[in-house]
Amino acid sequence: MATLPKGSIEKLLREVVGDDVPISKETIDWVNECAGELLRVIGLEANTIAENASKKENYRISQEHVMAALEVAENGLDNRTNAFLLTRRVLMQNLGMQRYAQEIQELQGSMALESQKMKERIASRKAAAKTTSRDELLAEQTALFKQASLKASREGW
Repeated sequence: MATLPKGSIEKLLREVVGDDVPISKETIDWVNECAGELLRVIGLEANTIAENASKKENYRISQEHVMAALEVAENGLDNRTNAFLLTRRVLMQNLGMQRYAQEIQELQGSMALESQKMKERIASRKAAAKTTSRDELLAEQTALFKQASLKASREGW
């Protein structure tokens, strides 16, 4: 079974319990096993969802598949009666995975907003560069160099 870096697990535990509480090596190992199993369960469910949604033999698991895996407990069994699938979904429901799905959606929204702002900035720079002639850009660069030189001489560089 794959495990996460023990240093990362210990750091997360320290954030939760504080530095003054001793944490044994066995506890870190146990939490690491649990985290690995949680990732495996979510990954299996996301893989199943991606496989069922795919029209090709080769497919990729996207963030939507992971979101659907976190929310799968709300939607029932979708006509699959495999006991293992039932166990996974009950486990995910009992662990409150919907809460994580909501947090991820909020982060996704803020990341989308930041991405949109970045795209707008890049587009405005490209538009400005297209409308500005080479001579104007050279004059602007020369003026900036003069400003930097004056500032450096005033500050005694």
